[in-house]
Amino acid sequence: MPFELSSQLPNKPSTSLAVLICVSIYVNSVRSIDREPALGLEFDDDESAFNYYNEYARRIGFSVRKEYVNINKKLGYVTSQKLTCFKEGFRGDDKRKYQAKNPQKETRTRCQAHIVVTRESVRKYHITKVELEHNHPLVSSTMIHMLPSHRNLNDVQTHEIDLAEDAGLFSKGTFDFMSLQAGGRANLGYTKLNHKNYLRTKRQKAMGQGEADSKMIIDYEIFGDVLSFDSTYQTNKEHRPLDSFVGFNNHRKMIIFGGALMYDEISESFQWLFETFLRAMSGKTPKTLFTDQHAAMSKAISFAIPFFKHYDRAIEDKRYNELQDTCDASQRLPVLKAKVLILFHAREVYTPNMFSKFQDEYMKSLIIKENGCEENNFPIMYKVSKYGHTREHIVKVTEADHISCT
Repeated sequence: MPFELSSQLPNKPSTSLAVLICVSIYVNSVRSIDREPALGLEFDDDESAFNYYNEYARRIGFSVRKEYVNINKKLGYVTSQKLTCFKEGFRGDDKRKYQAKNPQKETRTRCQAHIVVTRESVRKYHITKVELEHNHPLVSSTMIHMLPSHRNLNDVQTHEIDLAEDAGLFSKGTFDFMSLQAGGRANLGYTKLNHKNYLRTKRQKAMGQGEADSKMIIDYEIFGDVLSFDSTYQTNKEHRPLDSFVGFNNHRKMIIFGGALMYDEISESFQWLFETFLRAMSGKTPKTLFTDQHAAMSKAISFAIPFFKHYDRAIEDKRYNELQDTCDASQRLPVLKAKVLILFHAREVYTPNMFSKFQDEYMKSLIIKENGCEENNFPIMYKVSKYGHTREHIVKVTEADHISCT
């Protein structure tokens, strides 16, 4: 039954009138989607025409592709387009298919089902040609999401996939969860392969661009005098090495300055890595660099001194631990083992971790006694031993106040 507005409308606009108009527009929109393609069916633009035919295809069981699109080169709008069943046409003969181990399966059957949409002078688009018959079986609703034009990730789905990846969830678990959310895989609108391809494309783009995290740059500026380069990780089944640049903060906790997923471990790749890292860090070079003595790496370091793609979850974990340590330092004071001024002062200026080490060393020093001293000239030699022990140690103090102990 067609939807009709009441003829008894109020003289002034009202909320109820606005609602009736919105409902009318919605019903007409639904009716046009549900309609079978027919000559003269009208659309506002070429995209609406494609969406209509693709939705019709989804309902009855086939996939759509564009055979051609004609564009007005002067004004830039689409003048006409032919939308066909994806089984239209045939594949040309290719001699290479006989050499391939797993040749691609044939999909085209010369199906003639199609519509042609043309732009009229009133800036509307109309169906000017139509063929409804297919020469192949149509698929059921349980398989329609597997056909090409119906496998699409929308913005909401990609956002949820991104969030799941950031939280450390595996792609299979994310796909299964989102399928349950949608009421089954058939309702999800894409396949597991689409899910995997989306993540792969996203990672490839990110790795190709590269970026420098501002927090890493600040950390490196403060704590980057001592740098450790670790190339011992293996990250995937292809054994692509994950190289990381790390250091220690004032809590003596490891912090990440950068990371790179390498495709090989040759000298040129390491050189590129070091140079890129240095550029990201404003040219600052570490005073001390620890490596695993890799030959290609050593050669690269001699030319330069990482940055490709950092792993946000690992970095976030490290930063959260650092934040916890900072919070703990501001809210909780370490317990003093002795009420002496030097420990009171040390507790105020050191982080809890560093203070704990300092206090332990200080307490050990209290049981040390001096047994003799040779201070005629530098170096000054002290003989010391622990209280209650006979073994002596030599403490040597040089002219530059360097202290060593045997």
